[in-house]
Amino acid sequence: MHAIAEIVRRLRATGGLGLIGANGGFLSKYSVGVYGTAARPFKPFDSKPLQARIDAWPAPVVAAPAAGQGTVTTYTIDYSGPEPRGMVVGQLASGDRFVAMTDKDSPLVQRMIDEEPLGATVTFAPDDKGRLLLTGFTPSSSSRP
Repeated sequence: MHAIAEIVRRLRATGGLGLIGANGGFLSKYSVGVYGTAARPFKPFDSKPLQARIDAWPAPVVAAPAAGQGTVTTYTIDYSGPEPRGMVVGQLASGDRFVAMTDKDSPLVQRMIDEEPLGATVTFAPDDKGRLLLTGFTPSSSSRP
């Protein structure tokens, strides 16, 4: 809101256009606002055809919970609890996707924080609740230190 209030103040003083960019969520959302002092004609955009094309894309196959090994496609570290936890989405050699996380108090989460997990090889196994837990982590040779 501070940026919006400031751009309105400046535009009222000088006229013209202004752009505001903002982060939201856990830096996972982004918004943009364009502000101006002169009215512009409204140009509607129907996104339904584009969304229909995207909806027609095949969804990735998610592997059944079983012990295995795969490559990290993306990851996050969740700092919302008393201890951080690592979560990865990766790909098996078959092309199927998997989702796995570190167990509570796992030393692997600190390795994920200290070393780049993208492209790393991880091993995982299901726990008694059927969740895949990371059991091993080997950074790729192209990962930065």
